[in-house]
Amino acid sequence: MMNLYKSLSPGKWKRPGMLNGWIMALMLGCILSSCHKSMYDVSEEFYYRPEGIYLGVADSVKAVPGYNRVKLTWQVKADPRITQTLIYWNQRKDSVVVNITRTQNERIPAEFILGNLKEGDYIFELLTQNGTGLRSLPKQVSASVYGDIYIGNLRNRVIASIAKQPNGNMLIVWNPIASASILYTTVTYDSGGALQAVRVENADTQTLLQGLQSGGNIQVTTSFLPAGALDTLTASAQTYKLP
Repeated sequence: MMNLYKSLSPGKWKRPGMLNGWIMALMLGCILSSCHKSMYDVSEEFYYRPEGIYLGVADSVKAVPGYNRVKLTWQVKADPRITQTLIYWNQRKDSVVVNITRTQNERIPAEFILGNLKEGDYIFELLTQNGTGLRSLPKQVSASVYGDIYIGNLRNRVIASIAKQPNGNMLIVWNPIASASILYTTVTYDSGGALQAVRVENADTQTLLQGLQSGGNIQVTTSFLPAGALDTLTASAQTYKLP
């Protein structure tokens, strides 16, 4: 900047606004450079496209996680050019195209279930597109997909006691449920060669089982539905020996 001052003769500084003009130009250049980086980071693919050619973005995007799968739901805007939704995940290494069938010139709901997903955290990107290569800006949504590791950490409802009654029946006394995501508990056992299954509701404190012999076994499994989950998840069976 000092060299710039020396190269200009004193007569060229008669206008008091000239120096301010140089400063404003430099500041504007910095601002534009900063904006360019921010927009470039958000989406390099769309930055250099002319205005007015984007398709309507996927709206109200939601992800409902399940067991090794996820259900994606979104709204397709009333843009007649939209014929497909492109879904990316795994840092855009995996993708699927969902065809959009429009029966009305209005916003329509859409959904798709992605299966065969490994347990873990995902970020999904949804872009609408047409048959000529036009696309929308991406919309992102995240989800944590459930799997065997999650199920392995689930705990069955605990039996407080099992007592044989004078008539031979078995009385089970339950501890209160330990999780709000528990749906119900199932007790299975063999009775005369036939498999029996008794559903125990969360409010039940006792269960009476018939047709059992001392020394036999029962199995207890508790079913869970985590908040906002797609699938019911069942804990591994726990075996109890009858008195």
